[in-house]
Amino acid sequence: MIFHSSKEWTVAVAHILGFPRIGAKRELKAALESFWRGELPESELLKVGRELRGEHWQWQRDAGLDFVTVGDFAWYDTVLQTLAHLGCVPERFGFDPRALTLPDYFTLARGDANHPAMEMTKWFDTNYHYLVPEWSSDTRFDGGVEWLIEGLGHKEDAIRETAINALRRLTGEYFGYHHDLPRKEREAAAERWAAWWRDAGHRRFSIGPENERHRPTAELPPRRDS
Repeated sequence: MIFHSSKEWTVAVAHILGFPRIGAKRELKAALESFWRGELPESELLKVGRELRGEHWQWQRDAGLDFVTVGDFAWYDTVLQTLAHLGCVPERFGFDPRALTLPDYFTLARGDANHPAMEMTKWFDTNYHYLVPEWSSDTRFDGGVEWLIEGLGHKEDAIRETAINALRRLTGEYFGYHHDLPRKEREAAAERWAAWWRDAGHRRFSIGPENERHRPTAELPPRRDS
């Protein structure tokens, strides 16, 4: 569709904000339940997730969308997935958000013998339920960009390109990575990204109550007289 204004022509683009993650045959649900029963190893569960994401990206491309939605996949709950990315999971579980494992993630959602699960509530008056964040003045945000760094090694060219573009915007770093480099060069550059994150980068994404007040962006800009 093309819209005309008094000065220019604007071309509309097709895009969606998210894609159902469960699978056309409820593959994710079946894999999760098998994993929780101890019948499916974690490596196989991760494989199911990768395959579903790949299928869903391809369906979006085949449908003619101008942009393919990435980063919307969640293993259990979208809000919980966001909390994991931001590194602000409930402290009462005692998990290190910078080293959160998949079993840790599911313990947050489902609880265990020592920890009640996170509270679940309805989104307004819909039938969608989500896990409620547990925040206080002591909450830290120890998340990061590991999931984007992992995307640098994806087999899909479009996903690698999306990951590196997002990383460069978020961090200002480069490390010689191009999404279309030969595989060996690409892997070496991706390892430089991973090493940077382990050695120094993660500190840039750690925000706690003691330094939040001193962030430049936490301060109001000076008032300008008209």
